[in-house]
Amino acid sequence: MPFDDPERLLRDILESIEQIDQFTVDMDFAAYERDEKTKAAVERKIQILTEAVIRLEQVQGREECSEIDWSAYRGMGNFLRHSYHRVSDEIVWNTVKDDLPVLKKLVKNRLGRWRFDRRAATSVVVSLTKNTSAVRNFVRDRVTFHRPAANGLNCL
Repeated sequence: MPFDDPERLLRDILESIEQIDQFTVDMDFAAYERDEKTKAAVERKIQILTEAVIRLEQVQGREECSEIDWSAYRGMGNFLRHSYHRVSDEIVWNTVKDDLPVLKKLVKNRLGRWRFDRRAATSVVVSLTKNTSAVRNFVRDRVTFHRPAANGLNCL
């Protein structure tokens, strides 16, 4: 299920941030504040991003990803969904410029490590397919043991 897949959630977060970057490229705050379409698009992507962060918290747990301010992202998402009439353009803009680059770096780092771990595990298993079943089972068990939480993702 996609909502339980940490890699999918990380990709959703990254895609949302990258689209926000595209929407706001070459903009300053004054231009952003005047552009209703960009504000609506950015707010929608932040809603998607915050929902993915909330689901990632449920799948991974707070303790394993202490770098994320879970409460801040949950609060931002709830505010955009339920208090949309009071959204501060300045707060959204500051989030885009100050917080999302940090989150983007964490997500890219985690996705890169996960892909590397998965490739390395696959390579080891493939190279040993001609060996005895005992060796294959040992390697499979070691790879499974080495792989932390669901889909090999411990944390960003």
